[in-house]
Amino acid sequence: MVDEFQQVGDPIPKQAGAAQDISARMGIVGELFSFLWKRKLYWLIPMIIVLVVLIALIIIAGTGPGGIFIYSLI
Repeated sequence: MVDEFQQVGDPIPKQAGAAQDISARMGIVGELFSFLWKRKLYWLIPMIIVLVVLIALIIIAGTGPGGIFIYSLI
């Protein structure tokens, strides 16, 4: 019966399935998405993607000749 419980010194069991595969391939981004997937916070994923795209556009617009093309989109 003792084997059913995790002891203090035991390593944390690895994730199984798709969550482990995503985390292993994508690092921090994969861990974020696997966390959201595990907690069933699917509605946050599109918001995070939009924020990342907007941040990328702001960085491109502020640096060099890429800003000309960004300003024409607005």
